[in-house]
Amino acid sequence: MRKIVLFVTAIILLCSYSRTSYGQSDAAVIKTAQNDLQMMLSQIPVGQLEGFGFTSRSEFTSAVTGKPYRILTLNSDIYKGMQVDDERAIVAQDQWRLPVIVNGNHRLLLTVASQNGTLQTVGMGGAVLASELQKKIANADPSHQFYLFRLYSLEADFFVEATDGSFTNANFIPLYSATMAMPMLNEMHPPLTLSQLLPIIKDALKNQQ
Repeated sequence: MRKIVLFVTAIILLCSYSRTSYGQSDAAVIKTAQNDLQMMLSQIPVGQLEGFGFTSRSEFTSAVTGKPYRILTLNSDIYKGMQVDDERAIVAQDQWRLPVIVNGNHRLLLTVASQNGTLQTVGMGGAVLASELQKKIANADPSHQFYLFRLYSLEADFFVEATDGSFTNANFIPLYSATMAMPMLNEMHPPLTLSQLLPIIKDALKNQQ
């Protein structure tokens, strides 16, 4: 009986630890990024520090990685004009962007992706985006899950804060790129719900055709 109780307890703990689907936890993503951080920063070309959010290479030693934003995309069926329930409208990808933080300032973003089941740091950049996201998360609960919802065809991004794996109750906050792609968002007061956002996205996609 004791063995059964221990086994069930272990399963419960494992499920609570795995905060994202596909079996990858925030902790594992952060560990991968932190392990690769100095190697990635060393690849910044000479003379291009400012473009990556830095003023001096001496700042590299103080750099740490922060809470990841998992990448979300729109269900491809919506692009085809098909009817999709709100619950299936958003698709979580095996890719994360993590802020590189120096003295409390988010300087740029590292990209971590799961490739053949293994987490790898595959890119860096987005100094302007990192700074904008830092402002957007100022009032977010750090115990919640953070996401970056990307509409590649519209070149529009949203910060998303969710308490669980469902995005129907999540908070969607438009970034500057989203307000430029969909000016109607400037007339709304974030955070937005998915049900508020989807009709605007669909209209923007139709106008793009």
